[in-house]
Amino acid sequence: MLVRPLVHVGKLFADFMALNQEMAPAYPNPIRERLLSVTSASFKFTPLAISGAWLIEPLRKTDDRGHFLRSFCAREFAEMGLETDFVQRSISFNTQRGTLRGLHFQVGAHAETKLVRCTRGKIFDAIADLRPEQPTFASTFHVELSAESATMLLIPPGCAHGFLTLVDASEVYYEITPAYHPQVGAGINWSDPAFAIPWPFQPEVISEKDQMLPVSADYFSKLRAEGAGARSASVDT
Repeated sequence: MLVRPLVHVGKLFADFMALNQEMAPAYPNPIRERLLSVTSASFKFTPLAISGAWLIEPLRKTDDRGHFLRSFCAREFAEMGLETDFVQRSISFNTQRGTLRGLHFQVGAHAETKLVRCTRGKIFDAIADLRPEQPTFASTFHVELSAESATMLLIPPGCAHGFLTLVDASEVYYEITPAYHPQVGAGINWSDPAFAIPWPFQPEVISEKDQMLPVSADYFSKLRAEGAGARSASVDT
């Protein structure tokens, strides 16, 4: 695992990407979950199997008083080529263990980048790649996030996201860009067999809306039908 101070950012990031490319033949995209990490002054950045997704671990400074860590730094994120302009910040508080939310995303120009962390309790967090143009299309990633670890998951546009609470009174903090637009909100069913996300146990609390979300096969079939209809209407006019 590569752990070096982030000094000459451009060259280091170029070296980092070159090393990942060298490793790629040995670790096919849908299978490998982590490649090489880069450590900056405040974080360890680890790329994931899903293109554009990152696990970001704040570095703690501990003494007799407790600990200090940085939750975000625009400069260090920018040096890694990551999103820094999050226009909305939201909190999801979940009373009961076994609460499931997801899998949610926005479409088109409003596709979101999300930076997700658990600020109280513990969650099983999962993402699924819905981008047909990406080599990681239909692959998934999951991780346990907790207030204790303070680890964050950066989710790129075009990926569906959901979580299951592992303890009572779990709180999830989102930083999001662009802003939430309910008219372009969409979702995939949490139990979609095409993704087979290994949820640790059966959800106990889930909204009716989330329970009724389509599986990916139905979602993409509808998109294809709508696209064909739009093309036909264009020809007719």
